[in-house]
Amino acid sequence: MTQNSALRVFRIDGVERTDTTFRTAIVENFVTPAGKSFVDLGAADGYEGRAIAARGASRVVGVEGKESLYLQAEAAAREAGLPNHSILRADVRAIDPAQTGGTFDCAMCFGLLYHMSNPYNLLKRIAHLTDDLLLLETHIAPDPSRDALLFAKHRDALLPGLRRVTLDGEDFEGRICPHVGAHAVSKGSLDAAWSLWLTAGSLAKALTRAGFDIVHWIEEVDAATPPAVAKFGAMVGWGHANTKVFVVARVNRDRRVAFDVPSLNLESGADALRPEGRIRRRLRRLVRAAGL
Repeated sequence: MTQNSALRVFRIDGVERTDTTFRTAIVENFVTPAGKSFVDLGAADGYEGRAIAARGASRVVGVEGKESLYLQAEAAAREAGLPNHSILRADVRAIDPAQTGGTFDCAMCFGLLYHMSNPYNLLKRIAHLTDDLLLLETHIAPDPSRDALLFAKHRDALLPGLRRVTLDGEDFEGRICPHVGAHAVSKGSLDAAWSLWLTAGSLAKALTRAGFDIVHWIEEVDAATPPAVAKFGAMVGWGHANTKVFVVARVNRDRRVAFDVPSLNLESGADALRPEGRIRRRLRRLVRAAGL
């Protein structure tokens, strides 16, 4: 975004663009936007959905819950003037087709799932929003034994050790990421004190239990990765060091399950989420930084 514009600018191959993002070519590798409908969950200021709308999608609805980001997205949508792109202010934790005006050919969920305390419930809801594809980019919980290989920002953000969590009656494993900063202005959850990063195995389980068939799973960019996906996947930081994975999944309508009121039971490590637990964690950071 510039001083006089609400549109976010991306520098692509040396050219400043407001109709293209680092993920646009990745999306186009897996689905042709023209004539298809998209929902952009956790839309922020709407840049991903706007790029898809500019490529001829029949309808793009960006869903954003935070007021500040919603207002930015609304301003950007007005400036861009694309009639096929709209912004909806809603909490994705309670989203359903009635709010979005129906279902979509493709759901985009970039940088959102790992902000959820109950990511499984959100995936179940997404399975009822898309009639075909889910494009998902998220952090996954690394094995604690490999923490030394992580970027420092993630190594410091995650609580140590794996936790077993029961979500809507299903057991999963993951790591806890306590929320830092004021909810209204941060990039994290709307109001949750912590979020759950699922392990790779638990993410795959959550997807399949929610009603998806996994088509592509890309964690490390390598020689087998399509060129455009490799180029831009590297730019947005896929891979173990950044704990990011990109998943293409197709909904199986016969296996979709109800997205009832979320339920959650943290079976171990709950003390680490209490205020005194967070204080101990900050003290450990200070000790580590001081080299003690």
